Amino acid sequence: MKAPRIKSPPSQDGTAQGGEQVTGPQHKALGALISAHAAGSIVGAALYAAVGPRFSRRWVYLTAWLVAAVPQLALAQLPPLPFMIGLAVLMGLGSGPLNPIIYTVMQERVPLEMRARVFGMTRALAWMAMPLGPMIGGYAAEATGLRGAYTVIAVTYLLVALAQFLVREMKAMDLPPDSALRAARGWGT
Repeated sequence: MKAPRIKSPPSQDGTAQGGEQVTGPQHKALGALISAHAAGSIVGAALYAAVGPRFSRRWVYLTAWLVAAVPQLALAQLPPLPFMIGLAVLMGLGSGPLNPIIYTVMQERVPLEMRARVFGMTRALAWMAMPLGPMIGGYAAEATGLRGAYTVIAVTYLLVALAQFLVREMKAMDLPPDSALRAARGWGT
């Protein structure tokens, strides 16, 4: 039995306006991809916690960006679902260390008296931007097709990842805050 094709937006009770149930193979595949990415992210963050401190923070960060970006180029080719799930796990592994590194560097570099403002603004902007990605992606997929939208997303993600290799200030990620800065922040000497 085939799942009905949904032509109208779902209502709050999980049915489309015409009464059809909003489930089917496409929705299960999307759920599998999101779950695979989430599982990869959890494992990636745990691996970083276990072995990350042995490596340069900058290189882990930049490598993580590449590991999260490059599989998206293959994903843009819309391979079979099992391969897509593997790519989603790999992208998750790459993205796992990113937030721990970002927030560690922020805690080391942002003066104590400014942390609430900086962290609050950072989180507010991130949470504000989260709905924009799926919205823009949906419009892009509608306008260019799924493969075209995924290709644009993949190339953009890869360009952002590669551009970070050119930012000289990224080298400061590996430098511990100097003792004067630590003392000024109330961290002791």
